[in-house]
Amino acid sequence: MKREGTHRNTLNARRRKEFLFNILGRYCISCFSTKNLRFDHIAGRNYNPRDLSYLSRLRRYMKEVENLQVLCEECNNYKKLILLSDIPTEDKIGLLKENNIQCCHPEKFIRPK
Repeated sequence: MKREGTHRNTLNARRRKEFLFNILGRYCISCFSTKNLRFDHIAGRNYNPRDLSYLSRLRRYMKEVENLQVLCEECNNYKKLILLSDIPTEDKIGLLKENNIQCCHPEKFIRPK
C-alpha cells in the first residue's frame, strides 16, 4: 500500500520541476535538445535537499535558480567527463565554454583514484 506522503512528495517534486523549467527553459543550453533534460548545478551544491524541511527547500530553490542550468543527459555526462579528466584546468574551461556549458571552480573536481 502506497503512503499518502509519498504521493504528495511526488506531486511537489513535479510542481517544483515545472516551476524551474518555466524559469530556465525546456531545452539544453548546450545542444538545444528537449529530451532527457536535467537541472545541473553550475557551482555545485553543498547540502542534501532531503535534510531540509519543505519550506526550507523552497527558499533554497528560489535562491538556487541562478546556480542552475538545463542540460540534456548527454551534455551533463560530457561536463562530468571533462571535469573528472586529467587535462589541465584551463583546457577544461575551454572545452566547456566551446559547448556553452557553465561551470565554476573546475579545479575542485579531482579524478577519483
